Amino acid sequence: PDNNYGQCSWTLTFEQGTRYRGSVTVSGREADLGSSALPVIGGTGDFFGAVGVLTTTPLPQESGGTLFRQELQLRVGPNRRGRSLRVPGETP
Repeated sequence: PDNNYGQCSWTLTFEQGTRYRGSVTVSGREADLGSSALPVIGGTGDFFGAVGVLTTTPLPQESGGTLFRQELQLRVGPNRRGRSLRVPGETP
């Protein structure tokens, strides 16, 4: 009861000038407190056929806002046994 949840969807796009090209889409329920795991629901380019999870963890800030740490873990390639990609990041 002390936690709020929201339905969230993201498309993460990797453009020219980055190591990878294409996009990854994730969607699921995200909590205000504690970590949440959102499934990868699609991918294009280098991420075509990818499976994985985006883990988000809220980090309350002294200013009163919240920063979410996000860690994307993917499996891509033939039979999803190809290379494993780990793309860390933070979003305000």
